[in-house]
Amino acid sequence: IDLDDPVDCPRCQGVPLMRQKYPSDPKIIIDKCRVCGGIWLDFGELFGIRSSNPASAEATAQVLRGLRPEAP
Repeated sequence: IDLDDPVDCPRCQGVPLMRQKYPSDPKIIIDKCRVCGGIWLDFGELFGIRSSNPASAEATAQVLRGLRPEAP
């Protein structure tokens, strides 16, 4: 698998995911769909997000809520 090639959104099919660095740990790359707002993490990335944040579970929940727009 070439991680430099864009990956399509599993939900929207045919829409390439945007890759962005996680602010607290730039080694973690988050894939986000510009159409549906879905956030896709590779294996171990959620653990990395939790580990990089001292407040752990609640902080992770807040970060993930901040990355994803609220559902209508």
